[in-house]
Amino acid sequence: MGKAWNGRLWRTHTAKHSHNSYGFIPHRRREQAVVQVQCLLWKLRRAGINALTSFFDVTNAFPSPDFHSLDRAISRKRFCKADGNLLSQRHRAAHFVLHDHTGAEALVKSGCGDMQGDSVAPEKFTLVYEPLVSSWQQRTRTASEKSGILTATDPVSGALVDLSFALYADDLVRVGVCDSAEHAARRLNTWDFY
Repeated sequence: MGKAWNGRLWRTHTAKHSHNSYGFIPHRRREQAVVQVQCLLWKLRRAGINALTSFFDVTNAFPSPDFHSLDRAISRKRFCKADGNLLSQRHRAAHFVLHDHTGAEALVKSGCGDMQGDSVAPEKFTLVYEPLVSSWQQRTRTASEKSGILTATDPVSGALVDLSFALYADDLVRVGVCDSAEHAARRLNTWDFY
């Protein structure tokens, strides 16, 4: 009952998402992320530009954000204070039953993350994750990538969109320009450890 009520309240408001986010966002399909990356790679191959593609996945994504980050995600949807407080209460007051190998049970209060199985958990995580990924991507771009070769103009809004990464909830794909195999390895190391 709590999942259904929480999900219905969540869907009464919308949030502005990055052009690069596709997972669990209304009117955006996961296939769009695949098409975005494939079109960019085709464009780069046609221009004779070497590129690498790397895929990332966040381990235990939905249980990992701290409560303060989840509260900020709720505030990005601009709920009234009472509704925002109810949505925050869902993750802040959550408890779960833990079973050990002997069959004993314990009631445990989580210190972070959202409720497993809640239909709104992926979008909350995305609202926490999007700004972090965007900042990481901006900090690790090369000079040639800043020139605009990884961008396109959105035909609807006219906005310039960076196509070099796509998010599907906690999955991330990133495309980068490289000159050689050694350069590709250095780029991957930078992405992994930055």
